[in-house]
Order: sequence, then structure tokens, then C-alpha cells
Amino acid sequence: MQYIRRHLVKEGYLIQVFRPDAVSVSVSVSERKRAIQLEKVDDAGFFAALIPIKKNVKYVLNIEDKNGHITRLRDPYSFGRFDKSEVIFNKFAAGTEYNAYNLLGNKVCEKDGISGVLFLEHGHLMRYE
Repeated sequence: MQYIRRHLVKEGYLIQVFRPDAVSVSVSVSERKRAIQLEKVDDAGFFAALIPIKKNVKYVLNIEDKNGHITRLRDPYSFGRFDKSEVIFNKFAAGTEYNAYNLLGNKVCEKDGISGVLFLEHGHLMRYE
């Protein structure tokens, strides 16, 4: 899902969210007082906004459903990559990593004080010849 997450572009961060259940989505950035409204780009529930900040900031999504209920949550894609995934996978493929079970599949973990499930897909690291 290369399109659903935040991307650093020339003008700042482009935040993209797919929420079919949402009527509107805004983002509260730690550096700003007011929330930034995401534009509904597609009726299926695809929202996007450009945040003109080039440094990595924490942000919260504000998702409003059809009943007017607003849910605030951290964007699951905002946590970044697991630092060692490619190194561990390459060692595993070479037969020299014996703790790959700590990486593959899913496991409960905590990052930035938030509990969740870490799931790494490793298909993009496969090489077919």
C-alpha cells in the first residue's frame, strides 16, 4: 500500500488515508494549533492533504463518521519502518540469522508509548531470478 501513508515530498509531508467509513478526516499536528482538513479525493474514502512542514512531526487523525462521532487515533503508518527488518531478513536468507522468528509474522509490541501489533510483510525483500 505505497499510497496510504505519509510521504516526504518537496513541499512538505503528503498524508494519505483510506477510511471508507469516514465523512471527513483532519489531522492534528503537534506543531500547529488548528487541525488540517484532508480533502476527500475519492468517494470510496480516500483522503489526502499536504502539510507544509519538512521535519518529522507526530500527528493524530481525527475521523468523523456519518453520525458525527469523531475518533482520534495515531496513523498506523506514522510509526515508520522497523529499523532492522531488512538486515535481519538478509541474514535469514543467507542462513546466518537464527532469531528471525522475532521479526516474521506479527507480535505485540510498544513504540512511542503506544501498544499495538507489529506486522512486517517481507515479500518486497524477495528477489526472483
